[in-house]
Amino acid sequence: MGSRNFTSEKGVPRLLIDLEELLLQNAQNADAVFYIGPKEVPIRCHSFLLKCRCKSYRGDHKGMLMRYPELNPELFHTFLLYLYTGKLSVEENSVFDLLCIASEFGMDDLELTCEDILCANLEPSSACALLDSALISKKKQRHVGKGLRRLIDRCVTFIGENATDCLQTSRSISLPVESLIEIISSDQLCLEEEEVWRFVLRWAQFQSDVRTHVSRWSEDERLKVAKFLSPIISHVRLLLIDSRIFAEEIEPTGCVPMALSLERYRFAALPHQFGETDPRLVHRNTPRLFQSSTIIQNDRISLGRKLNEWYGGVTKQAWRCIYRASVHGYSADAFHSRCDGMAPTYVIVLIQNTKWICGGFADVPWTKSKTPRYATSNRSFLFCYDGNSSNSRQQPVKFNIVKKHFALCHDSK
Repeated sequence: MGSRNFTSEKGVPRLLIDLEELLLQNAQNADAVFYIGPKEVPIRCHSFLLKCRCKSYRGDHKGMLMRYPELNPELFHTFLLYLYTGKLSVEENSVFDLLCIASEFGMDDLELTCEDILCANLEPSSACALLDSALISKKKQRHVGKGLRRLIDRCVTFIGENATDCLQTSRSISLPVESLIEIISSDQLCLEEEEVWRFVLRWAQFQSDVRTHVSRWSEDERLKVAKFLSPIISHVRLLLIDSRIFAEEIEPTGCVPMALSLERYRFAALPHQFGETDPRLVHRNTPRLFQSSTIIQNDRISLGRKLNEWYGGVTKQAWRCIYRASVHGYSADAFHSRCDGMAPTYVIVLIQNTKWICGGFADVPWTKSKTPRYATSNRSFLFCYDGNSSNSRQQPVKFNIVKKHFALCHDSK
């Protein structure tokens, strides 16, 4: 007969209590000393736990005596409590500093926890400041953990997806050059290229303390603005900016190097001489036209741009999600209760367990009918999109109406 296996976790609470007591009563048997803060407050702990839990302390650290004058002693105690017990209690305004300690010591799980807390509370008013703080910490730290690098990426993504709001804050125009480059060099920045230029110019004017309009600049003011634009302007994709806007808004500043200006006009005259893979011709993620869509986002933003282009008319309006099957239900009644009377509309479907997307456009209001009834339309169409393709320029396929009197079918089922 086989023996039975019994498991229990009843000892875990007692273990955590014992470890916490070990931390609090470590003066006699601790073999690692850290001198924390400008006053070099001595804080003792056990090297075996450091080596077990912190990647940065694996290996030979003889004496285990380290000085960290930039750290807060109270927050370091918070870090050690997590190190010993996995317990975390931290004020909101100290979460970033705790993440930096976790990054320095190589404690991945605490880094991830702090990162999630910070990103869950990101707002347009705070995102630029958090990105700047993260980049400064990355430059100062002896060991940079994955969590800090992920936080920088997530801040850039958040700012990109909320660019209009984030880049209108006072904090955005006071960013240092390195932080600004991190933002405007990202493909995730959801701004048209002329808006990127306008923001960069506004930033340079603030940095150089030039408040007058371009048309009234003195030569000295122009040189001041140009000095701040110099390391930035190559990150603005000037080739994507409309020729009229380039001539009316950008050239009059006198801040664009002659070589870049000539290249811009050469592209306007001979676009076929520039390869499709030229990074200066890579479109950024345009502003999210399909707000709150869980299907058209991230690497599918280009699909939204194409669908909006097919709609015609205004090019920068936003489409609002009025029905989501996973939230409102998959029945016909659920669909009609939210969509009847609405037009124009897009129906967008992600096929389960694939990356294929299909759907259609209707310019005729939806309605519920007891018996199937056809509706006439000249503009409605179907489409499909292969999201499996590795081609970043993959475009959806459009199927136009063949018989306009049978464009749509209204039914109750």
